[in-house]
This record gives sequence, structure tokens and C-alpha cells, in this order.
Amino acid sequence: ATRGRYLVHFRDPHLGEDNIVRFSYSWNEIPGFNVIAGRKCLQYRAESRFGFGSLEIYLDNQNNHLLGWKRFDPADALAAEMEVTSVDFAPTFTNQAWSQPLASERDYDPLNDDVLLGITPQPAVYLPLGFNQSRIRFVDAERAFGTMVPNIYFEHYTDGIQNLLIAQSRLLTSPSPQATINFANRTDLGGVRVVEGVAGARQIYVIGSLPRQELLAVFGAMD
Repeated sequence: ATRGRYLVHFRDPHLGEDNIVRFSYSWNEIPGFNVIAGRKCLQYRAESRFGFGSLEIYLDNQNNHLLGWKRFDPADALAAEMEVTSVDFAPTFTNQAWSQPLASERDYDPLNDDVLLGITPQPAVYLPLGFNQSRIRFVDAERAFGTMVPNIYFEHYTDGIQNLLIAQSRLLTSPSPQATINFANRTDLGGVRVVEGVAGARQIYVIGSLPRQELLAVFGAMD
């Protein structure tokens, strides 16, 4: 459930405010219909104006519900896709037990939360074109898991469709004397990329579906 919540919030595309979407993407309707879960869908293609790939979106012809999407990388190769398999417009939620996050999360308060973080978060110096800050959050991980899992500060950015997450936490071991980047690891998993490493006394994570060089550029400017 925790992994699913993360994927929904930060991996999957979300249509944001119209002015932000149209600033970052050219938007065109694809002629004809697609059928998903027995529903006739309108088809749209959004092309990044900054070379970050494209997205095909399938909306229910009757109510505009999002029933599927395909994300393509800058070389127009399919990178990830999602499609609804069935639709129920009258679901029953009696006795439904909804999953809850293991660690509580709230808006970041620098006056109080920096003490709990054990670090002063550093702002992102470089951001990919078209990306704007959406929110800044604090995850109270130590209350749930103990001091071996440090509290987390993260900034969420969006270009209207794609997401970028920059997270910071204290190190569990003593940092290297130099306040520069010590190492960085790269991982591609399930349609999302992660760059993580150490800069000074901070553990840093940069997460998103953007090209790897963009995530590395964001990370490299965090020292």
C-alpha cells in the first residue's frame, strides 16, 4: 500500500493547472477513439516543449475520467503506461479499511522542523525548464520507526504533468569533512528514476521520470 501510494503521487502523471500544462506542453487531439474497459475514450497527445518526451492521455468520452495513459521518452520510445481494466460507477465501500501511511506527513515548518531534521535543507539551485514548486513537506519518520530512519524533508515540483521530487535527510553516519558531493547512485525502477547520494551532512534523493541527465543536473547543483 505504501509503494502504491508513492507511485500514484509521484510516478504517475497528473494533469495540473491548465496554464502550467500549456506552458510546458503542446496539446493536440488524436483523431478517432480508443476503447478502454469497454468505454469509448477521447485521445490526446501532449508534447513537452522542452524536450522531455510526450504523453498520450485517454479520457472517457462521457465524463472525461482518465482511463489510461502512455508516457514516451525524448526518443519517442514507450517508457511507461497505465490502463484501467474495469469501471464501476456505483462502488460499495462498506467496511472498507483504507491504507494509511506508516509515517505522518505535514507541511514543512522551518522554525520547528529543522531541529527535528538535524539539518538545514538546501534549496534546489537548478530545475528543469517548466518545473514549478508545488509543495514542501516534512515526513515524521523517526516517530514511526525510531532514530535509525531519519526524518525527511522534500520538495515537490511539477511541469503540469510530470513530477519531480527532491528529498533531504540527515546522515546516519558522520559526514566526510569536505562539504561537497561524495558519491551518487542511479536507479531506474518501474518507470521512475532515482539519483541518490551524499552532499556534506545531507542524504539527497532526486526522483522523477525525466531523462537521467536532468536528474543528475539537479543533484549536482545541491552541494
